[in-house]
Amino acid sequence: MRSILAALALVSVIFLFDAGAAHAIKLTIKRVVFEGSKRTEVLTLINDSDEEQTYRISWRNMTMRDGKSFSPVEEGETIPGLNPADNMVIFAPRRITIPAGGSQQVRLMVRKPADLADGEYRSHLWIRPEEDAIKFTAPDDATQTVDESATGIQIKMLAGANFPVIVRQGKTNASGTITNPVLTQQGDNFFVTLDLHREGNRSLYGDFQFTCLSGPSPQLIHEIRGIAVYTETTTRHLEFKVKVPDEGAGICQSMRVSYLAGDKDPAFSGKTIAEASITLP
Repeated sequence: MRSILAALALVSVIFLFDAGAAHAIKLTIKRVVFEGSKRTEVLTLINDSDEEQTYRISWRNMTMRDGKSFSPVEEGETIPGLNPADNMVIFAPRRITIPAGGSQQVRLMVRKPADLADGEYRSHLWIRPEEDAIKFTAPDDATQTVDESATGIQIKMLAGANFPVIVRQGKTNASGTITNPVLTQQGDNFFVTLDLHREGNRSLYGDFQFTCLSGPSPQLIHEIRGIAVYTETTTRHLEFKVKVPDEGAGICQSMRVSYLAGDKDPAFSGKTIAEASITLP
């Protein structure tokens, strides 16, 4: 019986996670887009932790399934609309050690094949800390069931990041529309649901703005940055929570929802991609 209890206790120790020791990665930019004459880019990684950390960088092909979160593309799997970019973008270094609070640059360069077809290509850089496990002695409250000499493995939670790298070739185009917008209120929050549609041979990327229209003048009350619809996705069903403004829900009986491109997008240059108006029932 003692040996069974010891084994159970050791298993519970092996899977103990130390959230306080998590390693955080910060990136200076959210994505890289090679378009037109652009051939190089510099990405800065910041080790936002209290200890030195070594990171490995490699390619990963990711897809946005059902218009929701990303998941890896399985080996041999073909995703309609998704064309990888990892065979035409090189980067260095692939392994870096950054001191606590320090930073390191990663340089990227694109080399397009001469016969590259028009369209958009995308792969993701996978940036992850090297695994780090340390031996430790079982805690005092476990010594009744585990020998004092027993050791386990304390696993540190390691934060990583997937970073989209996009290459556009030749003539690309895209347009967006918002359909089925619905506005409801629960307590101090509005809830907005809508479908964001994309057409064309390139992705869309932009920010959502929520503007109240019922007051004396339009009032921007909320903004959400960095919403994308990628080439393998034609529709994303989105849900947003927007805090009721201090003036109360009366100024937001009706609301305008706008999807605006970033200033760095040469096709849109910060213009509105899609827009819709909604009213509380």
